[in-house]
Amino acid sequence: MKRIYLLFLWFLCVSFLCCCSGSSNAPPKATSYAQTIAAVKAFIESQMIEKKIVGLSIALVDAQREDLGNVVWRQGFGMADKEKEKKTSAETLYSIGSVGKAMTGVALLKLKDEGKIDLDMPASTYIPDFSLQIRYPGIDQNDRITIRNLLSMHGGVPGDLYNGQIIITPPWYNRYMAWVLAYLRTDYPSHPPGALGSYSNMGFVVAGHAAYLAGRSEADTDFQGFLKRSLLDPLGMDESRFTVLGEDIPQLAVPYEKGSPQIPFNFNVPATGGLFSSVTDMTKFLLMLLKDGVSESGTRYLQAETVREMGHMNRTALDTSSFIQYGLGLDSASLPAFYGVAPDQGAYGRAWGKTGSTGAYNAMIMLLPNTNLKLGVVVLSNSDTAGSAVAAIARRCLQEAVKEKLGLSQYPEPKPLPDFSDEAITDADEIKGLYGTTSPIAYFRIETRDGSLFWATQPFYNPNEGKILTLKPDGSNAFSVEGEDWDLVFVDRTDIYGTEYRLMIRVGGEHETMGPNVVATRGQKIRPLDPLPEKWQQRIDKMYVSDQMIGTFAFFDPYVTFPYKDGLLLAKSPETLRVIYPQNDDLAFIGDTMSRGDGAITVSYQDGNERLHAQVCEYFPPDLIEEYTLGEQSSFQIELRGDLPLSIWRKITVTPESPFAGQKVRFVVDPGHDTDLYNLFHENLKAADMEIGKQGAAFTLQAGVYYLAVNLAVDATGTADLDSEIVPQ
Repeated sequence: MKRIYLLFLWFLCVSFLCCCSGSSNAPPKATSYAQTIAAVKAFIESQMIEKKIVGLSIALVDAQREDLGNVVWRQGFGMADKEKEKKTSAETLYSIGSVGKAMTGVALLKLKDEGKIDLDMPASTYIPDFSLQIRYPGIDQNDRITIRNLLSMHGGVPGDLYNGQIIITPPWYNRYMAWVLAYLRTDYPSHPPGALGSYSNMGFVVAGHAAYLAGRSEADTDFQGFLKRSLLDPLGMDESRFTVLGEDIPQLAVPYEKGSPQIPFNFNVPATGGLFSSVTDMTKFLLMLLKDGVSESGTRYLQAETVREMGHMNRTALDTSSFIQYGLGLDSASLPAFYGVAPDQGAYGRAWGKTGSTGAYNAMIMLLPNTNLKLGVVVLSNSDTAGSAVAAIARRCLQEAVKEKLGLSQYPEPKPLPDFSDEAITDADEIKGLYGTTSPIAYFRIETRDGSLFWATQPFYNPNEGKILTLKPDGSNAFSVEGEDWDLVFVDRTDIYGTEYRLMIRVGGEHETMGPNVVATRGQKIRPLDPLPEKWQQRIDKMYVSDQMIGTFAFFDPYVTFPYKDGLLLAKSPETLRVIYPQNDDLAFIGDTMSRGDGAITVSYQDGNERLHAQVCEYFPPDLIEEYTLGEQSSFQIELRGDLPLSIWRKITVTPESPFAGQKVRFVVDPGHDTDLYNLFHENLKAADMEIGKQGAAFTLQAGVYYLAVNLAVDATGTADLDSEIVPQ
């Protein structure tokens, strides 16, 4: 009886919305949202205590609330700068990370309205220098990498090529783009274009560059200038900016990792995540979308049908996620938590979300652009611990706002779980095997243990860590997961090219970022590789160091090794672990449907030595690193590749008898630059210490073997000297 009552109540709510949609664009009475604000304040305060969040700002908008103002609420919580005891506010600036992708999407939609870009044309139409090596012959691979596919994460372009993206210099956009496009021409796609949505930062870099080349004016010298002129200025987002490092910006929030202050970096990739903004500026962007393309000043910026196109999805059979439902610049064009209050979700998925993170900074926007809702929220934080909290807070805020605006007695109902029973595979022998998954886990193993089906959740690191899977007796053909409130199903799916995949899919439960009733692919079945090509066998467990680390890349992938386990060859760096698939002695493709890294590792030879190409750099064996004698001056020629300097690697041996043992030793390159980055590694190439600046770096050295890598300023050329001395105590 209770279920029938709830269904009846839901029907009345939807009927009410549909009637309003046909009669009026505004509710009869403006909502104060006092209950919403009180409830969300309490939730924010609890989240900040629970997750030790330093600072956070929020803004809620209602595009229909003209009499009381469209900006319902904006407020800061906590500290923008603990050391200076500076509180956050609505004007505090944060890095918004990938939320900037929504702005890149809007910039391209604006060019579409102006007739300057066709979203369904190949990216190479607008970027003649863009192409990838052919991994998928017979499908017009590069022509299928369209602007639309790039915006909806279906382009297949390698996702996370971080080298040179996060920098400690002012941005050098055009040099970066020339460098990275040259690399992509030698690289391979990660996935067949159009086959599945796979998060791709580099795909957005390419899309943004197409926008810049197609839409720039004579005054635009880079994408940053183009976006400021074409989007930020027209919307009145006057405080938003792309550069912060080394500048005096009183309203900038200090980023915190584990409660400790960090440096706020600059970015060479403004199209995918380089903007700093405030919740006040972001409300102007949200309101333009909620008002169907009309800016806060009343000027039409986008056509109404173009705004709706932003939420159009291109979901394929491999796109199973309930939350990740890509629109054009959106992570989710149909937020499942608001299924019951948006009658037109099926048409455009008009319940939108975009999340962003640059480590210590985290951001979230959510919008309900349905005619009778027109609500939006933005949450920004300066804490690494707020990654899931910004999404949970944004969702709670909109749930409370919907409930108060529509007079509901409960939150909107989430989208119900799909029924996989007809396609789910239940035979244990068919299910058992290896499943590729996301880095840094890389793969799962499902096997039989003690008569039960056992899911080894981290077989590379701990083969005994896992969960028992039990077939449920309810006819769902799903497996319950030991200790979890969600299930797994195993299904076969075919992509648009006819390629078959076996997927393991999570069904049910709640996730702080994705919300309730979660559906998400966890892995794709893969096969052991046997035999390996001879040269890849020789590379097993060998280490290779990067010869060109730009900006902060040394934090991610200063080296790579190739472990072999469970019949799989893997590429391992300090931050990543991925399955790779050798094609011949000198080419290996990376990953599966769950991969968002590079597309391939290729090998060339220089003076008889191997050079591995990946992540927009080359790697070489560490036994080629020159030995450096402490206390001596060593001269060297700065080598360039792609107009950028290679890193300077030196091996240092400190014997127990050395006068340098146990001492703080200063290393300095002359001539020096403010953005020289010194990295010290132990013999096993684990990071030991790091310093930045033309004054060099002082490291305490105990007896042992070290590697010093100096990443020189990007404009360094000519010859230089490396010196070292004991720092006087």
